[in-house]
Amino acid sequence: MDGPVRSGEHNPGSDVRPTGLRARSIVMVVLGCGAVAQVADANPHPSYAYVPFVLVLYLLPFWYASGRRREVWTRYAWGLLLLQAVVTYLPFAIFGHNWVGGASALLGGLVLLVVPGGRGWLFFAGLAALDISCWLLVGLPYEPAVNAVGWLLISFTFHGLTLYSLTRLADLVDRLDATRTALAEATVTRLRLAATERVSTVIVQRLNELTVLAEKAVRAGSADDARHHLAAAGHVARQASADARRLVVALPETQGSIPERSTVSAGVSPALTRAVNTAVTVCFAGTFLLNVVFPGEVPHHSWGVVAMAVVVAAAVIALQWRHVWFSVVAAQPLPRPLGWPWTLAAQAALCLVLYPAAGAGSIGLLAFPCASGLLLIRHWTRWLGFAAIVVGVPILTLLNPADLLSWGHIVSWSIYAAATEASACLLIYGLAQFTRASALLEDVRRELADGAAAGEHLRLARDTHDTLGLGLSTVALKTDLAAALLDRDPARARHEIAQLMYVAGGVRRDALAVTTGQIHLNLERELDGAVHTLRAAGITTTIDRQNCTLAPPACAAFAAVTREAVTNVLRHSQATTCTITLTAGNGGRTLAITNDGSGDLRASGQGLTNMTQRIEALGGAVRTYAKDGEFTVTAVVPQLATSYSPSAPAAVGA
Repeated sequence: MDGPVRSGEHNPGSDVRPTGLRARSIVMVVLGCGAVAQVADANPHPSYAYVPFVLVLYLLPFWYASGRRREVWTRYAWGLLLLQAVVTYLPFAIFGHNWVGGASALLGGLVLLVVPGGRGWLFFAGLAALDISCWLLVGLPYEPAVNAVGWLLISFTFHGLTLYSLTRLADLVDRLDATRTALAEATVTRLRLAATERVSTVIVQRLNELTVLAEKAVRAGSADDARHHLAAAGHVARQASADARRLVVALPETQGSIPERSTVSAGVSPALTRAVNTAVTVCFAGTFLLNVVFPGEVPHHSWGVVAMAVVVAAAVIALQWRHVWFSVVAAQPLPRPLGWPWTLAAQAALCLVLYPAAGAGSIGLLAFPCASGLLLIRHWTRWLGFAAIVVGVPILTLLNPADLLSWGHIVSWSIYAAATEASACLLIYGLAQFTRASALLEDVRRELADGAAAGEHLRLARDTHDTLGLGLSTVALKTDLAAALLDRDPARARHEIAQLMYVAGGVRRDALAVTTGQIHLNLERELDGAVHTLRAAGITTTIDRQNCTLAPPACAAFAAVTREAVTNVLRHSQATTCTITLTAGNGGRTLAITNDGSGDLRASGQGLTNMTQRIEALGGAVRTYAKDGEFTVTAVVPQLATSYSPSAPAAVGA
């Protein structure tokens, strides 16, 4: 009987959810091809009674490879392995030497997946020895014995390693994908901790110092002492404002704390893939040589054919390594070896050199140019090449069967060989793609972490500017106002000092809220605070609020616009009047703030940018213009952004 080209029969896959539908399809197709190859076993069988046993053997490997309900495997690992062992060795007792070779390796692959560390490899080696012992006990599946024993060992190694490697590699990609958000969150957390530490040690400390100075001013025995304490408090308030503006600049860089790819991706998956690809290459080359050197029931080939087989195997292996190593650890864009079209054509030609002399037993190496074509050709036509080889194997078998002596044997061999070639080809391709996916996912994790850091820097800068700016400016203004009132209106001066301490307490709370991202701007409070602060500064203020409703996002955006605009009225103009108007109409809501001091908001730089970002995020727009000595900033948000549902109601100022 013929010694079949079996080294690439089965290739179980893994859970490939993180790599997308294509990767999942590749893995499951490879696993399915392995099942087809086992069902259409190339060795003759008296009946098809073995088929249900083959299908049952694949149930647990399919389950584990899918990645579903892994907690069951964690809890009942040894029980499930025992169940797989029963369905693995029971057919030996039922079918004897008519059982299917190579099926026992599924148990070996599961052992490698479930049993940790070196124990798993010891068990794997023991199971390989047990498999050979079982075959020697019931009788080898075909003759000659050297071919059969060699093929059984190769098949066991190949099956077990492919199930193990693809599953482990897909699990790695899964873990990388699952930890992307966690890494981004950790990056943001580090930034927030650093910001909190700086706010606590600098801004909050200055605000505490300011409160102490204000209390001393209230208890001062003379107007001069009170004025001195108020001047010092104003100086501290302005220092705190400057510190707040420098907060984000002083934060540490985060890129250095992101793990390098080598610790996760390059250190595990490329090494794993290299080992498995080496094993696949050796298995195929070994089976090819067995079929040529120790053929089945035909005269042995001449020494010239044998020598040529050794040369062909060595050349094909060398070209395969050249093709695969450029793809296994490739970053984007995928590199290809120099002159790859010529080396690919040479590899395909070499695989057919011995076909006229050795027949179907010599075409097993076609899986290598097939896989290399999938890796190197960047066009959909590569799948036509894959299909041509899978279909061509049965055709070549029919044209020159050589040691395949019966038509039934030829048909089963053809199906078996086609499934084997497809499985091995997709195995090599899938391993390279998965490894590359793991490397790219690590890059995505780094980019996501960097993006999260940049986004958090932007948020801190915006919220620090928008939230603390007006409060610290108000504190500084009130120190100046209280100092000016000490001589002509002491009672009002004390009132202003009391409000100063109240506002400082609010700013302290806002400063800590900014670092956690939990700041909530309230439009009603901002409008009331704007009126009070502007009037305290001697600016006649008018506010017109129509009875309109706003959703929380629009409320917060308008509150930020109000705070920034009022801050700039105080900082950058000599206004005597200010008008704030909130109106509904034209399918949206409009907030307009006008002052007669010609204080151009554009002088504030970051403030206009922050406001614009907040409003544009809601689909609105910010406009500024000056006319007849007045400067106006207008923010408009559309109706869609201002609508609200019963689950999230918000009136103006809610």
